[in-house]
Amino acid sequence: MEWPSYADTSKLMTTLYAGNWVSEHCSTIGISDLILTGVTSADTSRFNDAITNGDVFYVVKDGDDREAGFGVLSPNRIMRNPQATLLNGVYNDSSPVPISLHGFSVVECTSSADTYSRMVAHLEDESNPHSVTKEQVGLGNVDNTSDADKPISDATQAALNGKEDANTNIQEHIASVNNPHSVTKEQVGLGNVDDTSDADKPISDETQDALNDKEDANVNIQAHIASLTNPHQVEPDDIGLGEVDNTSDADKPVSSATQTALNLKANLVSPDFAGVPTAPTATPGTSSLQLATTQFVLANNTEGTLNHDVLTNRDLDSQHPISAITDLQDVLDFKENVFVKNTAFNKNFGSGSGTVAMGNHTHTGEYEPANPDLTNHLVDSNNPHAVTKAQVGLSNVDNTSDINKPVSIATAAQLNLKANINSPTFTGAPKAPTPADNSVPTRLATTQYVHDNSSGGPSGNYAEVFHQLTEPLAFDAGDIWIEGTPA
Repeated sequence: MEWPSYADTSKLMTTLYAGNWVSEHCSTIGISDLILTGVTSADTSRFNDAITNGDVFYVVKDGDDREAGFGVLSPNRIMRNPQATLLNGVYNDSSPVPISLHGFSVVECTSSADTYSRMVAHLEDESNPHSVTKEQVGLGNVDNTSDADKPISDATQAALNGKEDANTNIQEHIASVNNPHSVTKEQVGLGNVDDTSDADKPISDETQDALNDKEDANVNIQAHIASLTNPHQVEPDDIGLGEVDNTSDADKPVSSATQTALNLKANLVSPDFAGVPTAPTATPGTSSLQLATTQFVLANNTEGTLNHDVLTNRDLDSQHPISAITDLQDVLDFKENVFVKNTAFNKNFGSGSGTVAMGNHTHTGEYEPANPDLTNHLVDSNNPHAVTKAQVGLSNVDNTSDINKPVSIATAAQLNLKANINSPTFTGAPKAPTPADNSVPTRLATTQYVHDNSSGGPSGNYAEVFHQLTEPLAFDAGDIWIEGTPA
């Protein structure tokens, strides 16, 4: 159960001590229930004789210690529920616990719970339970009006009537803005203040001293702003060029992408074609270094038939000039190949674009916050220190966009080893797949194709003869010899 509302528990304890008309000895040792053993004197009563079993207010005295509580009374016993204690001189009503008893304590009570509750309710009643009147408290003539609503009393009015002239002077004095009391600046604690406006105030000695201390700092700031030696140590990463190599466009190596493209091109020296290489067919009767297509070979075969009998009857164990072989010189003169050299090359490069993000940098040191030069410097995004490409380790990089970059020396060297699409001139021993038939007249002809499609085509060692026929001829026919043994 809860302790009844009461403003001061210490007052409660004092009140309980005062009654002591119910008082018994207690044999309890420790903190268990209170065991009641009999009255303490002839003029006191036992709990069970004076109070019906139920809730009671009790006070236990054990030497100098005290416990006041709200307990449950049963025959010769009270269940303890302390509400306040006084233990070793320390009062506690916030978190009291039962005090430890020694078997010779005294328990007193002034009322039952019901009687006490009614007493507390009466004590807390603020609605004038005794109907006290103003006459009973000596205020019978007082009117029930608030201070704000009180009228001017007769005595006050009489006094005011005699103060009219004085009031006029007072009002004039109050309204005066001409310093009627001649108050001085010393009287208001400003004896040392000069009569100058804020705009006209000079620089004080202390302000000047502070400004003098700032001169060196300002010089340092100006020197920093004017510096052209990359004072912030800007790195390529700071300006979005961390992956750029410090090489000029002419010195750049062949990139992986360029090399991949070059790998798909034919070499000028001894190209080895795949697939179905084609070329324009030369005009019939052409005798030059121009490549012969299958169409050209077939179209010209009737004009220069190789005499098979001459080849088969020729003694190839000894050397003979080509001019001595019937009809062979005419065939060679007619089948002369032409290779037209074209040193120009065309190469398209892809285009790309990118953005270079300005890197961040941090200013450290002591700066004058209000310095406009510093403020402008901090927000200047136009390279105020004139940082050069050499200062960020890119001195050899040319300022050209990707689409406008020239062919580097290394790339040009690789391109020079590749064949042009238009009128290429080959050296060495160019190779190509031999056409299976003559259904595509623009296909490149190989020596094997010429061999297989010539009238009375030879076989065996004579393939070497046709290989010589298709070789570029840049010498006199009389200087060529054929050697070998016919099959």
